Amino acid sequence: MTATKDPLAEIPFATNAAIRPSTIHQFVITNSDGSLSLDISSAVADFYFYESVLSNTISATVMIVDTGFLSGNQGGETELINRISTNGIISSLKLVGGERVDFKIEHSNPKIRGDKAILEYTGGMYINRIREISNNSLKDVFALDLVPEEFISNEKTRVVGRYDGKISDNIRNILGGVLKTTLPITVNKTASTYNFIGNDRKPFYICTWLASKSIPEGNDKDGKPMVGGGAGYLFYQTRDSFQFRSLDRLMSTEPNDTINSDEKIRKFIYNNTGKNVDNNQYDEADSNILNYSFNRTVDIGKELSLGTYNNRSIFFDPFSMNYSVKIFTSDDQRINYLGSDRNIPTVKNITDTPTRLMSHVLDVGVMPDGTDSNSQLSAWKQSLVETNFDAQDIMVQSIMRYNQLFSIQLNITIPGDFSISAGDRVACKFQDLRQSDEENNQLSGIYMVSSVCHKVTSEDTFSSIDLVSDSLGTVKAKLTNSFLN
Repeated sequence: MTATKDPLAEIPFATNAAIRPSTIHQFVITNSDGSLSLDISSAVADFYFYESVLSNTISATVMIVDTGFLSGNQGGETELINRISTNGIISSLKLVGGERVDFKIEHSNPKIRGDKAILEYTGGMYINRIREISNNSLKDVFALDLVPEEFISNEKTRVVGRYDGKISDNIRNILGGVLKTTLPITVNKTASTYNFIGNDRKPFYICTWLASKSIPEGNDKDGKPMVGGGAGYLFYQTRDSFQFRSLDRLMSTEPNDTINSDEKIRKFIYNNTGKNVDNNQYDEADSNILNYSFNRTVDIGKELSLGTYNNRSIFFDPFSMNYSVKIFTSDDQRINYLGSDRNIPTVKNITDTPTRLMSHVLDVGVMPDGTDSNSQLSAWKQSLVETNFDAQDIMVQSIMRYNQLFSIQLNITIPGDFSISAGDRVACKFQDLRQSDEENNQLSGIYMVSSVCHKVTSEDTFSSIDLVSDSLGTVKAKLTNSFLN
């Protein structure tokens, strides 16, 4: 009997070398009046930084072990003190919430260089909550939950007045003019227009509300207008910018995609050996996947109740007192899929009948275009039966798109990689159970990062990444070169 040679046997182990601690250059808390700043880098036990496409803002949590000795900067920018004795961080700074926190953390991952290896947030974050305070052997242990300034500004401001025109333009106006954020704003241009009044709602609420009414500008993969084919946007924040992104653009795997053409697809491999990827066989991979859990969350009962496969909507026109019925199925969608196999049951008795019934009242004659009452009246007279929003072609399709987005869920843990952000696309390659050269064709493929948590401790740094896809299987896109081929 001849033993089969293991193709990974000659690859040296180097995984532990990749999981390296990070350097905390600074972790400064400034009290409410700015009279005292303390660098608590030496007291930081664990630091967690979060981004998610389902969250309007980033967030962070830091676990503090306070022994009473710190290095810090006392009195703002006056005198640098290498080591000071305090009566405790909470007592010295009189922490009650709202204090500013500035941090700069650098990871020594050899594959990540420059700014991508540094974790920081321009403008600083603020303490939202102090919790889990305990005292053990003359040590105070507690956690600080941090939020960006925009999180606080959102609670203090309201959207008022009227907004006309393209939704993408109004998103910029709300974030820049109302929220007054200084962060860059990344917006995929919308083809849809929508006139609305803010009604004293919070900026983040308005942006999320408008996301479901948006369709991207341009044509779909078949050259047809995107109306009725690619509705649905996501509104979220990364540490670099606010993002108002089209789901169809995020799910595109075409190399000539105008939105993602400059995006570098990160490539990860799981070979179940813990061996380094710096070799001829895996030279395209950026990092090893240390562990993963895969969840194909197909719940037929839930999907049927949500109308994911087939739904019926009744649209009532109060002007003409008529109604129309539209049946929308998954086959009607003209959208991009990350995988090759759509995650839709093929049994006809499951998908052939509408399973969700919805009703909508059309806003006919509401909010006509114009800058004054005379121009609005003139526009209304010329198009008495025009609707303010194309609900028939946009609303129903976006509902189905959101439901399909999280059909496939995968969580991976890799050595720390601060370059990963929510909304990125990554290529993952998994070996089959025989550990041969063949890949697992069902699990391997391109995924979108739905959320990421960068965990920094005194001993190591990890990135825990939640990945989602709307379908299974590998798309042979030029964007991934030969990595998935």
